[in-house]
Amino acid sequence: MADAGWYQDPDGAPGVLRWFDGSAWTEHRAAPPAETSRVRLDGIRWALVGSWVLGLVSLVLPWISATAFTVSVSAKGIDTGDGKSYGIIIIIAGASWVLSFARMGRSFLAFSLVAMIVLTGLAVYDIVHVTTQGLVNVGIGLYVAVAAGALGVIAGIVETRRRFARP
Repeated sequence: MADAGWYQDPDGAPGVLRWFDGSAWTEHRAAPPAETSRVRLDGIRWALVGSWVLGLVSLVLPWISATAFTVSVSAKGIDTGDGKSYGIIIIIAGASWVLSFARMGRSFLAFSLVAMIVLTGLAVYDIVHVTTQGLVNVGIGLYVAVAAGALGVIAGIVETRRRFARP
């Protein structure tokens, strides 16, 4: 059975959309959205993909660094315990977005939004933890991870509100 949403009206003129509530057609009809709204929504999906790519990139950037005398040491996100957890969750979030875009279910979109909230919280926690220890410095990778998470959360909320909207 198809998800609830706007579809081509099977009884109407070409270009007329009709609301399907998941089990039956309703009497709600609408003209197709203007071209500008479709571009804006496509932009939201690009933002979701961009946040996923940024999250992956953050894993290969330094999350922490330390300098003692003339020796400088850093650890990439993927080399840390939290970075490995972050990597697994970002891959799952990306796969969930792909499945939600393929109309496999809105629950995938909601799951990926929750995953991005968790990822953002994890990265912020790591920044606070590293900063309060004072022994090492926060690397650019953690800041990129926070930016990726924040972008994913904001774009995910917009896409979720659009997808779950009712007439």
